[in-house]
Amino acid sequence: MKKFDFKFENDFGLHARPAGVLVKKAGEFESNITVVKGDGNRASAKGLFALLGLKIEVGDTVSVEIEGPDEEAAMDSVKSLFESDFKNFDNNSSNSDSQKLKNDAENLESESIAAEK
Repeated sequence: MKKFDFKFENDFGLHARPAGVLVKKAGEFESNITVVKGDGNRASAKGLFALLGLKIEVGDTVSVEIEGPDEEAAMDSVKSLFESDFKNFDNNSSNSDSQKLKNDAENLESESIAAEK
Protein backbone atom coordinates (compact mmCIF):
# COMPACT_ATOMS: atom_id res chain seq x y z
CA MET A 1 0.00 0.00 0.00
CA LYS A 2 1.13 3.52 -0.85
CA LYS A 3 0.05 6.60 1.07
CA PHE A 4 0.55 10.38 1.05
CA ASP A 5 -0.92 13.32 2.93
CA PHE A 6 -2.16 16.56 1.42
CA LYS A 7 -3.32 19.79 3.04
CA PHE A 8 -5.85 21.85 1.10
CA GLU A 9 -4.43 25.36 1.18
CA ASN A 10 -6.20 26.62 -1.93
CA ASP A 11 -9.26 28.86 -1.98
CA PHE A 12 -11.89 26.15 -2.33
CA GLY A 13 -11.11 22.83 -0.66
CA LEU A 14 -12.48 19.94 -2.74
CA HIS A 15 -15.64 21.05 -4.54
CA ALA A 16 -17.45 19.26 -7.37
CA ARG A 17 -15.21 20.17 -10.27
CA PRO A 18 -11.85 19.09 -8.80
CA ALA A 19 -13.54 16.08 -7.20
CA GLY A 20 -14.69 15.11 -10.70
CA VAL A 21 -11.14 15.44 -11.95
CA LEU A 22 -9.98 13.12 -9.17
CA VAL A 23 -12.71 10.57 -10.00
CA LYS A 24 -11.66 10.60 -13.66
CA LYS A 25 -7.98 10.20 -12.78
CA ALA A 26 -8.67 7.43 -10.23
CA GLY A 27 -10.75 5.58 -12.81
CA GLU A 28 -7.65 5.16 -14.95
CA PHE A 29 -6.24 2.68 -12.42
CA GLU A 30 -7.19 -0.75 -11.18
CA SER A 31 -5.93 0.00 -7.66
CA ASN A 32 -8.27 1.05 -4.88
CA ILE A 33 -7.72 4.73 -4.12
CA THR A 34 -9.19 6.00 -0.86
CA VAL A 35 -9.30 9.54 0.51
CA VAL A 36 -9.32 9.71 4.31
CA LYS A 37 -10.23 12.99 5.99
CA GLY A 38 -8.65 13.91 9.32
CA ASP A 39 -11.86 13.01 11.18
CA GLY A 40 -11.53 9.40 9.95
CA ASN A 41 -14.24 9.53 7.30
CA ARG A 42 -13.25 7.67 4.13
CA ALA A 43 -14.35 7.69 0.52
CA SER A 44 -13.32 5.98 -2.68
CA ALA A 45 -11.64 8.39 -5.07
CA LYS A 46 -13.70 6.71 -7.79
CA GLY A 47 -17.01 7.99 -6.39
CA LEU A 48 -17.95 11.63 -6.94
CA PHE A 49 -20.72 11.84 -4.35
CA ALA A 50 -18.69 9.90 -1.78
CA LEU A 51 -15.86 12.41 -2.16
CA LEU A 52 -18.21 15.38 -1.92
CA GLY A 53 -19.71 13.81 1.21
CA LEU A 54 -16.36 14.22 2.97
CA LYS A 55 -16.89 18.00 2.82
CA ILE A 56 -13.19 18.76 2.46
CA GLU A 57 -12.62 22.45 3.11
CA VAL A 58 -9.68 24.84 3.05
CA GLY A 59 -7.23 23.86 5.79
CA ASP A 60 -8.28 20.20 5.90
CA THR A 61 -5.61 17.52 5.61
CA VAL A 62 -6.40 14.25 3.90
CA SER A 63 -4.51 11.00 3.51
CA VAL A 64 -4.68 9.24 0.17
CA GLU A 65 -4.25 5.47 0.35
CA ILE A 66 -3.57 3.47 -2.80
CA GLU A 67 -3.51 -0.30 -2.94
CA GLY A 68 -3.50 -2.62 -5.91
CA PRO A 69 -1.53 -3.99 -8.83
CA ASP A 70 -0.78 -0.59 -10.37
CA GLU A 71 -0.33 1.34 -7.11
CA GLU A 72 3.07 2.78 -8.13
CA ALA A 73 1.69 4.39 -11.28
CA ALA A 74 -1.49 5.45 -9.48
CA MET A 75 0.53 7.01 -6.67
CA ASP A 76 2.65 9.06 -9.08
CA SER A 77 -0.33 10.26 -11.08
CA VAL A 78 -2.73 11.02 -8.22
CA LYS A 79 -0.08 12.68 -6.07
CA SER A 80 0.91 14.87 -9.00
CA LEU A 81 -2.73 15.86 -9.48
CA PHE A 82 -3.03 16.89 -5.83
CA GLU A 83 0.28 18.74 -5.72
CA SER A 84 -0.07 20.68 -8.95
CA ASP A 85 -3.64 20.96 -10.19
CA PHE A 86 -5.43 21.07 -6.84
CA LYS A 87 -3.25 23.94 -5.66
CA ASN A 88 -4.20 26.03 -8.71
CA PHE A 89 -7.42 24.46 -9.96
CA ASP A 90 -9.40 27.65 -10.47
CA ASN A 91 -6.52 29.79 -11.67
CA ASN A 92 -7.22 29.10 -15.37
CA SER A 93 -4.09 27.04 -15.85
CA SER A 94 -2.72 27.01 -19.37
CA ASN A 95 -1.77 23.34 -19.06
CA SER A 96 -3.76 21.55 -21.78
CA ASP A 97 -3.95 18.27 -19.80
CA SER A 98 -5.30 20.16 -16.80
CA GLN A 99 -7.84 21.91 -19.00
CA LYS A 100 -8.92 18.61 -20.54
CA LEU A 101 -9.37 17.10 -17.08
CA LYS A 102 -11.39 20.13 -15.99
CA ASN A 103 -13.65 19.82 -19.02
CA ASP A 104 -14.07 16.08 -18.41
CA ALA A 105 -14.92 16.80 -14.76
CA GLU A 106 -17.55 19.34 -15.75
CA ASN A 107 -19.09 16.78 -18.12
CA LEU A 108 -19.02 14.10 -15.41
CA GLU A 109 -20.68 16.49 -12.97
CA SER A 110 -23.40 17.32 -15.50
CA GLU A 111 -23.99 13.64 -16.29
CA SER A 112 -24.21 12.79 -12.57
CA ILE A 113 -26.78 15.52 -11.97
CA ALA A 114 -28.79 14.47 -15.02
CA ALA A 115 -28.75 10.83 -13.86
CA GLU A 116 -30.22 11.83 -10.49
CA LYS A 117 -33.28 13.42 -12.13
